[in-house]
Amino acid sequence: MELHPETGLHYTHFVPSWPAYADADRTLRALAARTPWVTVEPLNAWAPVRDGGAFQNPQRMLIAWGGVSHDEPGPRVDRRCIIALQYSETVGDLDKLHGDQRGVLERLLMRAQKYDVILTHTPSEAQWLRAHIPGVRAHEVPLGYSPEAVGRPDFAQAKKFDIAYYGARMGRRQGLLTALQPHLRHKYDDVGGLFGLDRQAKLNEARAILQVHHCHPSCSFPSFRLWHAMATSAALLMEPADAWPAVSGRHYFEYPEFTPETADVAARAIDAILDRDDVIETARRAHDELSTYTPDYCHEKFMVPLSAELKRRSA
Repeated sequence: MELHPETGLHYTHFVPSWPAYADADRTLRALAARTPWVTVEPLNAWAPVRDGGAFQNPQRMLIAWGGVSHDEPGPRVDRRCIIALQYSETVGDLDKLHGDQRGVLERLLMRAQKYDVILTHTPSEAQWLRAHIPGVRAHEVPLGYSPEAVGRPDFAQAKKFDIAYYGARMGRRQGLLTALQPHLRHKYDDVGGLFGLDRQAKLNEARAILQVHHCHPSCSFPSFRLWHAMATSAALLMEPADAWPAVSGRHYFEYPEFTPETADVAARAIDAILDRDDVIETARRAHDELSTYTPDYCHEKFMVPLSAELKRRSA
């Protein structure tokens, strides 16, 4: 088990096998192939580690993606290891989440103080957790863009359609997509069901990627969408949300938050964006400026200082 030269830690990621985490798994495995102090384990390896002696190893930082169903983090008596919960999907007011997400966040809130730190994707998510959970340590650690895992944009690719949509039709998406489609002049193609490089190739054929938030936009932005967009020559379009480190109007386009009753207003805004002549240029700028957020960079910039602080406090 090789240790990071600065922190003296080995970073072990436990990643679910669910399709939604496939890109995270590939990204982390690409990082681990270059970085000997990072390893990736399947989620079913979590319980043996949690219940065994490895949990007490002060040189292992355990990072549980998806919250491992927010099970108990592990024994607290004489525990010396550093454990992190990666909660990547929704952080925000419970009354603005749909049922499944509300249940996940409720379980997190019940157990949050048993973790040494909660990792989120954006500063505002970390701030929300700190404001709602007394004494909790919460910090942003973005996954980053990995061309080995999700591909590279092809700006020479001929565009075959205007808008690509992908994602589960859950929460508020169900009604919004149905209401939006009749009002759009530019037809969107649903490329759901494709993953990894198959999806990336299809998205390269679109001028833009449509993101409709599945819960209220004030809750967390699904940042995988941002890194997926970096892998394509399509611009990201979405309702206002926290898309850190991306900047609205520079790296992606915003259209108004909408309801089924105001879908015509959102559709006109989307059509107006697609009528612009700088859509592909915005996608190019986003890739040029945000592709520097590689997993290696994010690990050293965000994870290493945080873990070094945790190790000092636990000594």
